[in-house]
Amino acid sequence: QGGNLGFSYSTRGIWPVRLSGEPLSPPVKKPLQLQWHALGNHVWLQHQTVYPPGMPAMHGQRQTLFGSRSEVLDPRIDAISSSFSSTVFMGWLKWMDMKDQPGHVVWHASGVKLRNIGELPREYRERAEREYPERMSARPKST
Repeated sequence: QGGNLGFSYSTRGIWPVRLSGEPLSPPVKKPLQLQWHALGNHVWLQHQTVYPPGMPAMHGQRQTLFGSRSEVLDPRIDAISSSFSSTVFMGWLKWMDMKDQPGHVVWHASGVKLRNIGELPREYRERAEREYPERMSARPKST
């Protein structure tokens, strides 16, 4: 994904969209089937990137999202706390200038869901506001 594009995930399926949410093509309705697991108060969702029907895979990604069963089941909570772990396999990125070399990129990321932008570490937020002010919004401008 990246750039000014993303995917819309819903109970009806998945399709590519602009950041505005406007579909790039008519949605193909094919319900997602997700892998949920639970043990005690722990719940987790294992997921790999799903591309819309007919769209070739751009990379392989596997991620796990973790949460609390009691939060998921509490109808008074509209945003549960969660954490994630993700691994991606993909071809060389253009800036690496390695398109003719065999191989691929493997990277890993992990983190937690923040309640708001104020929870970002001060140094990180100040740098982001200084270097990428247009991205520090709920509706970032595409570049």
